[in-house]
Amino acid sequence: MRIIKFLKSCYWSLRAFFDNKSGKFKKSINKCNKALELFPAHHGAHTYKGTALYKLGKYTQALQCYKKAIELQPKNRRYLQKVGFTLFNNIGSTYTKLKKYKAAISSFDKAISLNKNYTSFAGKACIYAIENNKENALKNLKQAIILNPEYKLAAKKEQDFKNLKNDLNFITLIEEKK
Repeated sequence: MRIIKFLKSCYWSLRAFFDNKSGKFKKSINKCNKALELFPAHHGAHTYKGTALYKLGKYTQALQCYKKAIELQPKNRRYLQKVGFTLFNNIGSTYTKLKKYKAAISSFDKAISLNKNYTSFAGKACIYAIENNKENALKNLKQAIILNPEYKLAAKKEQDFKNLKNDLNFITLIEEKK
């Protein structure tokens, strides 16, 4: 009986995933709730629900879902590198929206410890720029660009870097090399 509930939960969770991809966030939340009624320990359903809530601007609720997903996910390193990284990155982004910058930096650092992806460094760079900590903003921005040179274009348009726009080091960093 338990395996059947789990499989049904996976079905609803997968449908929620596709609703998120289609921008149908309220529908996704309903499907996640169905999945969680069947199998409350389904970490994927908590993750997808968190993503839908985040997209709807319900950051505190999204954070709760992401934290629950981390609590429930398998603890093996390989799995954490793939899924845990994303969850910690999502938590960092959520804390940023809530203006809890210290907690956001900590979450991005956890994500980086699992998978050195440019998004976590970019998140940290944005926070440090908001806090007017130019040295750390530029250090993390440089790392993000090393990992993904295409991030230069996004950095040029990123509002969080507005107080760096006239900084020579920032300009040099985001300048296209010909």
